[in-house]
Amino acid sequence: MKNFGIFLLVVGVLALLIAFNMDVSVATSYGGRVNNIGLMAQRQNYILIGCFVTFCGLMMVIFGGRKSIKTGQVKCPFCAEFISNEAIRCKHCGSDLSEHKRLQKEKEFNLKNKFNAIYYDQTKLYETKGGKAILNDDELIKLVEKIKSENKSISGKLLLTKQSFNIETIQSFLPKEIKKEFKEKVKKLILN
Repeated sequence: MKNFGIFLLVVGVLALLIAFNMDVSVATSYGGRVNNIGLMAQRQNYILIGCFVTFCGLMMVIFGGRKSIKTGQVKCPFCAEFISNEAIRCKHCGSDLSEHKRLQKEKEFNLKNKFNAIYYDQTKLYETKGGKAILNDDELIKLVEKIKSENKSISGKLLLTKQSFNIETIQSFLPKEIKKEFKEKVKKLILN
């Protein structure tokens, strides 16, 4: 808003400069010049319009600054007015915020604890015996159970499709000789 006010201020000042420099006289056949009432009225209109635009621009520059948000304030989820982040009830709409805060904390906790293959330790899934990697079935079952427990509403092929990125990510970090076995067992465990 403030930038638009600066633009209007510049346009208004330019309009005023042009209006004040406007020639309001006309040449006569005798070689003289005479003031023309129509041109004087036109100049007067331009001056009024220029003053109005300049005034509007000046008001926007003065009062058009952004509201400074005090630290420790958040928007109410129900009416979008700023309130203290420690408020229990909104002072504007009277809504109870304690239930909303509890749900928000629960959501943040679930997001932090949600299964993500990037943070999963793939070394748990296999053991090395005699220079050869062997898949650890117990850890594999725990992994699949964790995936299933976080996606209780879906199962079968849909769950396999949804978790394909995580499964492929884990598979990419496993030793070459157990990658295929891992994928087959995970698929079998998820589909059952």
